[in-house]
Amino acid sequence: MKTLHILRHLDDERALATAITHAREHPTSILLLQDAVLARVADFPGPVYASAEDVAARVNIAGYELVDYDRIVQLIFEHDKVITW
Repeated sequence: MKTLHILRHLDDERALATAITHAREHPTSILLLQDAVLARVADFPGPVYASAEDVAARVNIAGYELVDYDRIVQLIFEHDKVITW
């Protein structure tokens, strides 16, 4: 089961820990929105995406794949389960 974790807050340790645990069991991705685009997601074994608009609004050069709203919708439909934190 493919899972997408959508993180919206910068310091949500529980969300990141849960995503890492899920990634050990099945394909898991992280999507960073709002202030979470400022987070440093180290050692995550799956793909990490960041909202291009949120990155631009915060003048942050993220080291993640930047995605627009159309791609965000695609990501949601590509995953079997979506968890928003």
